[in-house]
Amino acid sequence: GTAVGAGLTFAALSNTCAMGMMLAKLPYNRGPRTDIRTVIASLRNR
Repeated sequence: GTAVGAGLTFAALSNTCAMGMMLAKLPYNRGPRTDIRTVIASLRNR
């Protein structure tokens, strides 16, 4: 209880959220990878 409250207070005062940053870095929260060669070829064919 106290640790959670302290963590929430710190997050509010520092305007950061460590858990949110960690969750955002999980693999299933990332978009599809882009192959740079495919992008360059697509731009050349315009």
